[in-house]
Amino acid sequence: MNKKLVFLISIVFALFILVLPRGFAAAATYYVSPSGNNTTGNGTRVNPWQTPYYGCTHMSGGDTLILMDGTYSYISGGARTWSNQIRPPSGPDANHYTIVKAENDWQAIINFAGEGADMTGGDAAIAIWGGWGGTARYIQVEGIKVINTTGALTTSDCQYIKIKRIAHISSPGNGADNSGYGEPYLIMRGSDHVLLEDSWTSGCIRYGVLVVGDNDDPYADTTNIIIRRVVVRMDYKAPGQPKACFAAYGGNDTGLSSVDNILFQNDICIDWNPASPGMTEVYGGFYNPKFTKSVKYQGCIALNLKPAGGMHAAFYTLDNYYQNIGPSILENCVAWDCDGRAIYWNRGGAVGIRSVTATANQCTFGNLRIASPYAYVNDGYSPTSAGWIISTLSNSIIDSANATNITYFDSEKYNSYNIISPPSGATNAITTDNRLLYITRVENGSTCKGTGEGGVDRGATIQYRYGVDGTLWGETGYNTLTSTNLWPYPYEDNIRLDFRMTNNPTGTALPTTNNATRGFCADGQTLTKYIWEYLGNPCPFDICNYGSTPEPEPEPVIPPSITLAKQVDKSQASAGALLTYTLTFQNTSVAEAKNIVITDEIPEGTTYVANSATNGGIYNSGANELTWTIPSIVAGASGQVSFQARIE
Repeated sequence: MNKKLVFLISIVFALFILVLPRGFAAAATYYVSPSGNNTTGNGTRVNPWQTPYYGCTHMSGGDTLILMDGTYSYISGGARTWSNQIRPPSGPDANHYTIVKAENDWQAIINFAGEGADMTGGDAAIAIWGGWGGTARYIQVEGIKVINTTGALTTSDCQYIKIKRIAHISSPGNGADNSGYGEPYLIMRGSDHVLLEDSWTSGCIRYGVLVVGDNDDPYADTTNIIIRRVVVRMDYKAPGQPKACFAAYGGNDTGLSSVDNILFQNDICIDWNPASPGMTEVYGGFYNPKFTKSVKYQGCIALNLKPAGGMHAAFYTLDNYYQNIGPSILENCVAWDCDGRAIYWNRGGAVGIRSVTATANQCTFGNLRIASPYAYVNDGYSPTSAGWIISTLSNSIIDSANATNITYFDSEKYNSYNIISPPSGATNAITTDNRLLYITRVENGSTCKGTGEGGVDRGATIQYRYGVDGTLWGETGYNTLTSTNLWPYPYEDNIRLDFRMTNNPTGTALPTTNNATRGFCADGQTLTKYIWEYLGNPCPFDICNYGSTPEPEPEPVIPPSITLAKQVDKSQASAGALLTYTLTFQNTSVAEAKNIVITDEIPEGTTYVANSATNGGIYNSGANELTWTIPSIVAGASGQVSFQARIE
C-alpha cells in the first residue's frame, strides 16, 4: 500500500471520529444504595452513591441509574432538590433514553416522609420537570415503590416520558391529612407523549391519576397521554374538592390550556371505601371536567364504588360550564355495583352552544343505586338540548338496578335492557333476560351473543390488553386491541399485597376507618377472581388458569328461560260442569332446554278427572297437583299440556 493511500485512509478515519453522533457514545450505568455514600462513593455497584437525587445529578443523558434494594429514608435538601427525589436529566434522543429503575421491582422503596410529602408539583418523589421554558425529554422510570407521601409522580413541561411499574401507598408524610389536595400520579401542564403503565395506588387520594392542563396559561396544553393498566382504590381523604380515581381535567376556560388526546386503557377503579361518614364531593370513578378535548376509555372497569355519601357516576366523562369540546368515547367498559349513574354526560351552563359527540359502545352497566334522577345515563340537560351533546349508546347491556330507564339520550340502538322497558325511541332493543354470567364477557347462550349491530356482542368483552406494551401515543399498536391476555391481571399479587397494608386515616380525613382487606383484598381472593366471579359464577379456566394444566372445560350452563300461560275453556260454569285447563309453554332462550318439569295445582273448588292429563301428566293426590316432564324444548319452540276438572 503506497503512502498516499495510507494518508487518505487516515483522513477518512479521523473525519469519522469527528462526526460520530454524540448519542452513540457509550452510556454509563450507575448505582445508588441506602448504605452507599455520596462523598466517598463513585456510583459503581461495589461503591454506590447513597441518594437518588445525587445519582440523578451525577449521571448524563442516556445513562442508567439503578436503585439497589432497600428503603431510601435519608433526608436533606429542599424543594425540587430533595435527597430521595428522582429527577433525571433528559436523554439525547428517542433511541437513547435516560433510565432510572429499581434493581428488583418494588424492592427499592422511597420513603418520602418529610420531603414535601403532601405537596404536588415539583415535590413529588418522581419529578419529571423541564422547568420554566424548558423541556425534559426521553426519560424512563420503572419498578419503584413510593410510601409516606400523597405525591408519587409529577410530570410537567416534558415530552416522551415512560413511567412503568410504579407502586404507591398513599399516606400523608406529616402524619395527618388535613388537605383537600393530593394526587399520586400527576401529569400536568406541558406534558406531551407520556405513558403511565402497570402502576397502582391506594390510600389517601383526591385524584388517583390526574391529567391536567394549566388554569393560568394558554400555552401549556397536556396532550397525547396514555394511562394503561393502572389500578386505583380510594380509601380516605380530607373534606373539600371533587374526588375521583381517574381525571382528565382541563383549564378553567376555553382560552386557557386544554387536555387533548387522552387515552385510558384497561384501568380499574375498585372497592371505594364504603365506611361512614363517607368521603365528600365524590364525583366518580372516571371524571372529565372543564376545557377538555378528545378523551377515550378502552376496556376500563368501575366496580363496587359505594362511598357512604354516594357519587355522581361511575363514568362522569363530560362536565362543567359548556367548555368540553370532546369527543368523549367509551368502548368495552364496565360500570357495576355503583352508587351512581353508569355514565353522566353533563355540559352544564346555558350559553356558548357547541356540539359535543359522546358515545358508549359495547359497554355493560348494572346493579346501580341512584336516588334521583332515575337514570343510567343522563346528559344533564333537557331533551330540547339537541346539538349540545350528541349522545349515542349502542350494543350495550343495561342490567337490573334501582333505576328505571335512560333519560335525555339522542340515540339508543341494539341495547339489551334486561327486563327493563326501553326508553322511547330505542331501536333493535332486547328486553328478555340476558343470562349474563360475567360482567367482563358475553358467553355463548346469552341473548346478547352476536345479536348487536353487524353481529357484534351486546355488552363489554374485556379479555385482551389494549395497546402494545410500552408504546407511546402514535407508535405502532398504541391504541389497538392486542391478542395478549389481560388476565390474570398483570402484577395482581403485588397490587393486592400493597393494598392490604394497614393505612389508617388521620387528621380530618373521611372515612375515619379503613378496612384494607376488603373486596378483592379479602382472604382467598385475587383481582382476577374477584372481578370474574362477581356475579357468583366460577371464573372460567381460560381466565383464571394461573399457569396450571388445563382440564376439559364444559360448555357454560345457561339456565333455560321458559314462559308458562294457563287458560280454561269456560268463563262461566255451574256445579258439576266439566272444565278443560290448557298450559302453554315456550322456550324463549337461544339454547335447547332439557328435562323441563311443569307442576300445576288443581284449582280450588274443583276435582281432578282421573286420567285426563295429556302428555304423560302424573297426578299426586296428596298434594292435589299434576306434574309433567318435557324431555326437550328446542330454542323458540312451544307446546301444550292439558287436564280436566269438575266443579264441585
